[in-house]
Amino acid sequence: MPPRPFERVAANKSRAAAFFRHVVEQGVCFSWGTDEGVTPWEDRNGDTLLPLWPDEASASSENQDDGEPGERVLERPLDELVSSLRRWADADVGIAVHPVDGHIAGTYSVRDFATRLLDEVPQDQRESAAWMNDPAGLARVLP
Repeated sequence: MPPRPFERVAANKSRAAAFFRHVVEQGVCFSWGTDEGVTPWEDRNGDTLLPLWPDEASASSENQDDGEPGERVLERPLDELVSSLRRWADADVGIAVHPVDGHIAGTYSVRDFATRLLDEVPQDQRESAAWMNDPAGLARVLP
């Protein structure tokens, strides 16, 4: 029996929360693409989304059947992701968090994504977080 809509929504919210916790703890997330960048997805509304996963296995399993030649899992350390977020904010794209079997755990604007990442960093650790060379790095993509 397929999950009911409210069960799927609850599962997606839980997966999104786990994504942000895991990514902040590890200091890295994963995308799919080539050396030129992330392979964008398009949602049913025609909006451009950049998918991110919390681990290499999830990114690989979600894309391996549809991958184009040269595409592969891309490791995205958070200290490098900050500069990408700035570019993505200007490009008016969204971020699809932890898509699994066609179900995206959450879709965020770049600013909302940055806010969620910052919210996961305990206040007393913001200046010492290894991936935040500049503690205000993520804040600069916020309005």
